[in-house]
Amino acid sequence: MTEYKCPDCEVLMEQGFIPDRVNTGYDMTYWMNGQFTSMTAMGFARGTGGVSMLVATFRCPECGLLREYALPENR
Repeated sequence: MTEYKCPDCEVLMEQGFIPDRVNTGYDMTYWMNGQFTSMTAMGFARGTGGVSMLVATFRCPECGLLREYALPENR
């Protein structure tokens, strides 16, 4: 796993996530390439692209800065 340092404090950031609210509860956030086209009946987004990546959120334990990165599934 890649480690990220806070650009302000120079300390290692901790990985987490911000849950997305969907019709069935909560889900992870995903980045999708292309343009948004529609929403399914179950609340899932449809788009013109074919790539999606899990979005990981990293938080600095010193200053609280949050940074989000779209990570390939194999990380």
